[in-house]
This record gives sequence, structure tokens and C-alpha cells, in this order.
Amino acid sequence: MEEKARSESYRRRRRSSLLDRAIMGPALIESFTKLDPRWQARNPVMFVVEVGAALRDTDGANVVVMGCAGMARYRKPLQDAIGIPVVEPTQAAVAMAIGRVRLNWAGS
Repeated sequence: MEEKARSESYRRRRRSSLLDRAIMGPALIESFTKLDPRWQARNPVMFVVEVGAALRDTDGANVVVMGCAGMARYRKPLQDAIGIPVVEPTQAAVAMAIGRVRLNWAGS
């Protein structure tokens, strides 16, 4: 009985098209909402992507260095979105420390 209910549910979902009004309408509205600068300014990830793209395009930035360890989880998505390297200083420092340990380099 449970398997039959699951297969019916699958068939119903399978019949709906991506271009169905119930799917396309809300998606279209939400996509335009997310392009609104007021929405982007309130969303920290979108805001950082916009600023990073502006730095790349107007100032010719070849790399972006983040200044807040709290945004570290957004480093990779930001790098993918703007297409230039993004350095998060805390992650970079940890990577350097690990490298020093692996090389057995005490330094002075």
C-alpha cells in the first residue's frame, strides 16, 4: 500500500513541467525580487558578490581579501561567483601553519 502511494506521488510530480505556471510564476517573481538592489543590500552574500564584482570590474582587482572571519563560509561561493581568487585571512593563516608543521619548519 505504501509503495503504491509513493508511486502515485511520483507520477503526479513527474507530470508537472518546469514551465508549469505553479512553478514558473513564483520563480520568476522571486528572481526579479533578488535582482532588486534593496534586497541585495540586506542579503550579506549577495552584497559581497556585488561589491566583489564591482572591485573586479571598475578597479581591476585581481584578488579579493576578506576582512571578517564570520564570512569565511562564503569564501568559495564568492570566488566562484566573481571569478577571481578570494582570500580569507584566518583560513590562509591556518593553511600556512599547517604547511610549516608539515615541513617541520620552526623558523625564528
